[in-house]
Amino acid sequence: MKKLIFKINKDTLGQFLKFAIVGILNTIITVTLFFLLYKLCNIYYIFSTILAYSAGILNSYLWNKYWTFRIKKSSIVRELLKFLTINLIGLGLNTILMIIFVEILKSEKILAQIFTVGFVMILNFLGSKFWVFKKIMSNNS
Repeated sequence: MKKLIFKINKDTLGQFLKFAIVGILNTIITVTLFFLLYKLCNIYYIFSTILAYSAGILNSYLWNKYWTFRIKKSSIVRELLKFLTINLIGLGLNTILMIIFVEILKSEKILAQIFTVGFVMILNFLGSKFWVFKKIMSNNS
């Protein structure tokens, strides 16, 4: 436990704050796009969820690679596959949670989307920090 506390340093906190800012931007993009697709275009809410979440994945990859974790040189294919894996797991979880909240719990779709996007964002940070960019970051330090 003590090692973990010492491992969390100024850089990690800065990364978390940047990741949170990117996450907020992703949430705005995802929820706005979901609303536009679902409400204005009458696209089925699950398809709207998938499309909106996919836009958030692309935004997240670019901002987190170059701004949050400051990765300039890397194995893009390997990194992108890991990033997509984390985010596809997030997409699956997001979709399952949407079905649970909307179909089973009868929650409002927009509120369900806001909650699920926020929850999945936390899981994505952990995956990005400790798996996707872990080895690359240790080489840059």
